[in-house]
Amino acid sequence: MARETLALDILPDRLHLLASAPPPWSPNRLAARCQGASSRILRQAFPILRRTPARRTRSFFVAPAGHVAADAIRRQVDAQSARDA
Repeated sequence: MARETLALDILPDRLHLLASAPPPWSPNRLAARCQGASSRILRQAFPILRRTPARRTRSFFVAPAGHVAADAIRRQVDAQSARDA
């Protein structure tokens, strides 16, 4: 099952991810996988994190793209990151 990252914007307190996934991958499953993978990578890179409780919440926000073009969403993510910088 192919999952594809279409756009990614990383900010100090959050990230924006535009992804495409097949229907069996629900948004909460995709978010949990991303959070789990990033946590594992950080804990491998910084051993001190292995001894501390999780520092992030399990919360996430999902919105359907619907009929909006992926380029329009990319422009919105880019505009917000430029505004927050």
